[in-house]
Amino acid sequence: MAHNSLYARCLRFQAISLFISTAALIFISCGHSHAAPQEIPISTLLDAIAKYGQGQSYAATPPAVSSTLPLNFAGNSIDNAPEDFYPPLINALLTHERFEDLEMIAAKARAEKSRHSGGIWVIKDFYEAVATPLATPLAPSPSAQAWDAQTALINKWVAAFPRSATARISLANLFASRAWDARGHDYADSVDDKSWETFYDYMNRAKSVALDAAALKDRDPYWFDLMMQISLAEGWDSAAEKTLFELASAFEPSYYHYYRAQALYLLPRWHGEEGEMEAFAEQTLKRLSEPTASMMYFDIVTTYACGCMDDAPTLHGASWPKLKEGYENLVRLYKVSSLKANRYAYLTYVANDKAAASEAFKQLGDQYVRDSWKNRMQFETARAWALNP
Repeated sequence: MAHNSLYARCLRFQAISLFISTAALIFISCGHSHAAPQEIPISTLLDAIAKYGQGQSYAATPPAVSSTLPLNFAGNSIDNAPEDFYPPLINALLTHERFEDLEMIAAKARAEKSRHSGGIWVIKDFYEAVATPLATPLAPSPSAQAWDAQTALINKWVAAFPRSATARISLANLFASRAWDARGHDYADSVDDKSWETFYDYMNRAKSVALDAAALKDRDPYWFDLMMQISLAEGWDSAAEKTLFELASAFEPSYYHYYRAQALYLLPRWHGEEGEMEAFAEQTLKRLSEPTASMMYFDIVTTYACGCMDDAPTLHGASWPKLKEGYENLVRLYKVSSLKANRYAYLTYVANDKAAASEAFKQLGDQYVRDSWKNRMQFETARAWALNP
């Protein structure tokens, strides 16, 4: 298992927010230098993972949406909210304790396998929206009081709907989010013992509640997503992680966020070896049929070929024509999102494809997404190169 935790530059931590995606979305940090206490044996988790979804389908007919919906927020509603408005809308429902509406929105998103622009799964956005208190200009990072308030609201939701897997997955995801918030984004060797203690405490809470959710009737693709976040945090061995990924992708083959999580795990600065993530991307091209294969390839490669890394810009040997094809398929099927448009613009810059870059930046305009670039200066440099003769 390779970490390079003391020497590789740290991947920037991303609090659960709009599209992290995945980064994580995804929840990114340096490799661990402390061993996590295994209060819940990994064998127990793997047993639950193996059983999850066996003989059951989550894609049932969605329920009728409550008559109290839509909740208006700055002139937008749940049904037509732009991607930037979705988290505030979901958080507003939680704040007003409209738990029945949250249940129905989640059930509808699961059943319809609905996507936001760019192909991002709505159910993922749903859970990430309820998992973290909304940031404000005055409070860009959640305070302990804000975390406590969010936890209290979701606990009320669990109490009101004790048989709801949605409520429990939301609570488990909040605990995982709070664990990463306590861990922070510093080097592993600079995190103090109290922060490690808090990190592992909340991560163990997340595992416990996730197991409770697995015992309930309803099944949800995000449950596997959450387990992949936990496996990354605890550094499960490669065999256990591969089993988790295979079961997850079999449960919902089109949920591309599993593939991004697997690519993140395979980064050498996390738990992989040199060349593993590139091999995984190539295997995915052979494993799936088009147009899914090229779209998945784009999403995998942009996990590690992005300005969010501190490494020298590179495509890591990826096929630029196949990346272009994947993005074109994404736009054709799911329209344009500012997040993926930024990812694509970065790739055109790294690939030195000025014609593609010129078109990409013309369409992108000033829609800078920080997590796709090293910094604003890199974005401006790339845009100037693309748009100037």
